[in-house]
Amino acid sequence: GNELGAAYHLLWNECALLHMRWEEYVEMFGKTQAEFDTMNQVAPGFFKSVQDMSWESILLHLCKFADPARVGSRRTLSLDALLTMSESQKVPQLRGLVSEARSKIKFAQDWRNRWIAHADLEHAVDSTARPLAPASRADVREALAAIVAVLEAIDMHFTGSGLGFGGTTWNWGVGDLLSE
Repeated sequence: GNELGAAYHLLWNECALLHMRWEEYVEMFGKTQAEFDTMNQVAPGFFKSVQDMSWESILLHLCKFADPARVGSRRTLSLDALLTMSESQKVPQLRGLVSEARSKIKFAQDWRNRWIAHADLEHAVDSTARPLAPASRADVREALAAIVAVLEAIDMHFTGSGLGFGGTTWNWGVGDLLSE
C-alpha cells in the first residue's frame, strides 16, 4: 500500500544512514590501538568530543526507530507506526519483530532520557545510584540487526527479497584521516 510503502522506504533510508554512521564510528574509534593512540597524541580533546558526539548521535538515531506511533498529536516515523498501517497486518510475525527491536533499543532510550536529552539529577549527583543502562558496540549491533529484521520481514513479504544490510561499502574517508 502507499502508506506502508512510503513509511517503509523512509525507514529503510534512515536505517541505511544509521548503518553508514555506525560504520564510520567503528572505523574511526574501533579499529586499532595505534590509531587510537595517534588521536590521543594529536588532539585528544577534539577526538574525544567527536567520539562522544558520534556515539550520542547513534543512540539518538536508534531511539527514533523505537518511538511510539504517536507523540502528542503527531505521528512518528517509527517501527510502531508501521503496525498502525493496515497493510502491515499481512506481514507474518511483524508485531513480534517490532517488539524485539524496541527491546534491543531500550538501552539507548535510557541514555537519551537520562543523559543525552535530559540531565537526570540522581545520576548526575551519584552515577552509582542508578547507573545508565549498559551500552556497548555489541548492543548497537544487536539493535541494528533487530531493526533490519523488521524491514526485511516487510520486504520479504511484499517483494520476496531481502535487504542485505550485512555491511556496506560506503567510504566517507574517515579511514584515511589518520593513515600515513
